[in-house]
Amino acid sequence: MEEWIEDALCQEQREPFLRDTKGACILAAAGSGKTRTLTHLLAADLASGIPSSSIVAFTFTEKAATELLARIHALAAEHLGGVSLSGIFIGTIHSWCLHYLLQLPDYYGFAHNPRKFLILLVPEVGLEPTRDVSPTGF
Repeated sequence: MEEWIEDALCQEQREPFLRDTKGACILAAAGSGKTRTLTHLLAADLASGIPSSSIVAFTFTEKAATELLARIHALAAEHLGGVSLSGIFIGTIHSWCLHYLLQLPDYYGFAHNPRKFLILLVPEVGLEPTRDVSPTGF
C-alpha cells in the first residue's frame, strides 16, 4: 500500500486493502468513511497499474457517484500524475446497464433505430410516456 494512502486512512479503513479478491464491497453506516475508503482503494488500483478502463465502481445514487468521481480526480491529480482516468466507470448499476446496452445496439436490434430501444425500455421500467412512444409516434 502506498504510504500516502496508509497515512490517509484509519485501521478499519485499511482492512479492504488486505483482500485476496479483485473486487471489494464496502458496507458501513453513514459518515463512517466509505467514500474515503473506496476512493483510496480505487487510487491504489490505479497506482498499481490497473488501467482505468478496467475499473467499475457502483454506488447507490448518482450523487454518490459524482462525489466519488470528483474525489478520484482530486487524488489522481495530487498523487498519480500522468495516470489517465479515461474509461473509468463510477455510477449506479442501472446507469452501467444502460451504458452496456447502448454499446451493443446490433445485438439488441436497435442499431439503426435508437428510438426502438426507448420503445422497449419505457414500459419495461414502468414509466408512463409523456408522448406516444409507439413506432408511429416518432
